[in-house]
Amino acid sequence: MGIKKIICILILIFSNTYAFAQFKLQKTSEFSIKSLNSVEIIDYDPIKKQYIAFEKGEKDFVVLLLDEKGDILKRKHPQTHSAGNYLTKGQFF
Repeated sequence: MGIKKIICILILIFSNTYAFAQFKLQKTSEFSIKSLNSVEIIDYDPIKKQYIAFEKGEKDFVVLLLDEKGDILKRKHPQTHSAGNYLTKGQFF
């Protein structure tokens, strides 16, 4: 194989930025959450079209239920009885 063919093949391989990517993220929509604290979305229910998120406070955190517009539907302060014993899904809803 000639040097020109090898160079052409290498250019084609490395010019495509997604050649080695396993997935690609694409922004489809966005929303704003009205909170003074940092909010981390952890899950999405496509059937109910709701998000579960953590709102991080100074000493603790709050579990939030959000709709697709970013409005807070429910806010729950987890109460523990012992280390690692947080509220269950049934207690939240």
